[in-house]
Amino acid sequence: MCLASFATPLPPPASASADRPAKVQQQPGRPWRPSLPRR
Repeated sequence: MCLASFATPLPPPASASADRPAKVQQQPGRPWRPSLPRR
């Protein structure tokens, strides 16, 4: 569901814009990145 959210930045423009930078700054793709190959 994480990939779908990132690939669909059309529905929630304001929410995604504010959530994207906040999530990227806190976690630069480390928690969900290794989760894919690990699983």
